[in-house]
Amino acid sequence: MLAAIDQGKITCSFYHSADGKTISVPNTNQNRKLKQTRDVFTKLVEDGSLKREKDEKDDHSDTEKLTPDISSPIQNEPDPEIRETPEPSTSKKSTLMSVSSQKGLDPAIFLIENQHSTDEQKLAMLKDADEISNVYPKKGGRRYLPSWESQFPWLRYSCTEDAAYCKYCVVFRDEGGLFSSKGFTDWKNAVGNKRSTLKSHDDSVDHRNAVEKAENFISVCEGKKPSICSSLSKAYEVKVKKNHDILLSIIDVIIVLGQRNIALRGNWDKISHQEDGNFQFFINSKSNFDTVLKDHLETAHKSMTYLSPQIQNELIQCCELEIRERIVQKCKASGFYSIMADETTDVSVTEQLSLCIRYVDNDTYEVREDFLGFVEPKEVDAEHIANAIVSNLDKWGLPLQKLRGQGYDGASVMSGHVSGVQQRIREQCPDAPFVHCKSHNLNLVVTQSCKDVRQIRNLMSSVGQMTWFLCASHKRKTILNSFTGNTKLVDDMLEGLQNEEEDVDIKLLKKGTDVSVKRLCETRWTARVDTVSSLLANYKSVHAALTKIENVSTSDARTMQVVIGATWKTPNALLPC
Repeated sequence: MLAAIDQGKITCSFYHSADGKTISVPNTNQNRKLKQTRDVFTKLVEDGSLKREKDEKDDHSDTEKLTPDISSPIQNEPDPEIRETPEPSTSKKSTLMSVSSQKGLDPAIFLIENQHSTDEQKLAMLKDADEISNVYPKKGGRRYLPSWESQFPWLRYSCTEDAAYCKYCVVFRDEGGLFSSKGFTDWKNAVGNKRSTLKSHDDSVDHRNAVEKAENFISVCEGKKPSICSSLSKAYEVKVKKNHDILLSIIDVIIVLGQRNIALRGNWDKISHQEDGNFQFFINSKSNFDTVLKDHLETAHKSMTYLSPQIQNELIQCCELEIRERIVQKCKASGFYSIMADETTDVSVTEQLSLCIRYVDNDTYEVREDFLGFVEPKEVDAEHIANAIVSNLDKWGLPLQKLRGQGYDGASVMSGHVSGVQQRIREQCPDAPFVHCKSHNLNLVVTQSCKDVRQIRNLMSSVGQMTWFLCASHKRKTILNSFTGNTKLVDDMLEGLQNEEEDVDIKLLKKGTDVSVKRLCETRWTARVDTVSSLLANYKSVHAALTKIENVSTSDARTMQVVIGATWKTPNALLPC
């Protein structure tokens, strides 16, 4: 037998019976039970039912305990104060767990495991526990009364701490309190007219909030209410869909402007402190019939409108990646492809290498030529350009082994057969022969032919001077437009040419009547045919305009005489010999 001694008094006695159970004699009233406990102990020792052995749980303690002798069964006398209890342990937590295993979830134990408690444990804590036969020790002549639970159903007694707790506040109160962490033990002031601690707690705001949370929690667990996670998930889905619709509206504007080759941004307006660009204008216009976009523009914070230049660039890059990915997938499906590339300098004096691929679409069986993107080589020599082409094809997922052709212009850097771009790529892919770009070939042939034939060279010089003279001044352009609208002059010109010059392409001239006279292109010789056609088809209108300019303006007449001389006085000057 092991007696728990506190200041010379036996507070509780433990012993092992013959059947292996641990028997305890709680001494709630020490003076009354001391003699009875000693009598029981003496009888057990005399019968030989108990023997002494060292406590193996603590090597540093000389405490002895008594264990049952199996050969000598114990004869227990009925005692209303004797009950089965768990075996004591040196660890407080293990003791509480042992008690909990027999008596349900104890509030004190729940507080210890609160950080790791599950919903099932919380629900068990909140539900009414099974009726437990407890012995409530007195403190200061008073003890816990189970009858309080009928008036305050939230009370939960802890037999391990001899304290009362509020089951709602233990589970759901945010901050520690008397009934949620420390435990209530002032039985004298528990109830009463003057000072009722239980009543005060029942009326407190924190307790009512905890009760409300507990009721909602129980309803959710029992399926009577939807869970907060489910409600938050639905609200999250609605918010995601709204943001998705907003971004789709913004991306739609970017795509439309890109398809029409219209710049998104404009100039910064210092008065309104905002950018006056095409993108912002179309966004505001679209919001008039797009309620989601309109609500976003009116309610969103200025830093979360998704309309900044940085966001625009990111959305453009997203569109670029999506478009290129679809092109690459179609190209991979076709099996083989060829590349076309040309480099030029843009307005920002940045060297840009445009890269296109040519392949057969498996769905439509059409030969497609799609633009993949601009590549900025580190240098403009053959080595760096070839490395840029190969590295980007690999980055975009196009295997070099499937390359079956190369198309560039005739520049030595691109077409050189010793160390040009085409030769460097062919060393890595022998099945990709170089083919000179047909458009460049045609332009070079026309350019060289026009330079070698004197009549054509003079013609182009005269046309260039004439179009420059007419289009360089708004006043002269206005006079020209007043005559080009006269269809009778155009028809007479076409009829006269048809009768006198049978080799003139009438269809080309009729096409020239649909456009106004414009300046001669300085670089693309094949594009000059539009200027010559419009000038020839509107020759009488141009002649009338020049005549009027000569008569109404002395300065313009002198300029005209210097620039174009008498070329404009006869249409034969515009026709090759």
